[in-house]
Order: sequence, then structure tokens, then C-alpha cells
Amino acid sequence: MHAIGILRRRWAIPIITALYRQPLHFGELQDALPGLAHKVQIEHLRELLAHGVIERTPDRGATVLYHLTDRGRRLCAAVDALRCWAASERIAVPTTQF
Repeated sequence: MHAIGILRRRWAIPIITALYRQPLHFGELQDALPGLAHKVQIEHLRELLAHGVIERTPDRGATVLYHLTDRGRRLCAAVDALRCWAASERIAVPTTQF
């Protein structure tokens, strides 16, 4: 899978960015991203898990914590570089994407 393929979905970058700040539970991630539908969140998390960008680890009882893998952190660096490039070129970046 190409990097663009991983990032092509609308909520992939916001999810990755939220998890870059800190590991989050499912509900915390949903709270951090208003407008993200429950079903869409599940689909995106599964896709990011399948690509090795995020991991889920057991936490208190039956809950899990989502966090970036090393691969996901490197992807965040690429996304940040893209953000900087867009700013230097004065290209508008939708706030829901970053």
C-alpha cells in the first residue's frame, strides 16, 4: 500500500494526528474528532491497524488504548512536512483534515 493510499480517507489524518498527541481510548478519540461517525471511526481504525500505523493494547478492564506505532510516528513526520509545504506555498488546508 502506498502512503497516499493510507492517507486518502477523510478521517485518516485527523485520527493519526490525535493519536500523535497521546494514546486514546475509542470514546476519547471520538470526542477529540467531532463529526466522526461511530461506524466510520471503526472502519478507519481497522484500516490503520491493518497497515501497521496504529496498535491497540488492553487497558483497564475491557477497554483498549489506541496508539501510533513507530511506522505511524514516521508517517506523522511526513504529514507534518506536507503541512509545512502547504503553508509555505500558501495552499489552504482544510481544518478537518489537519
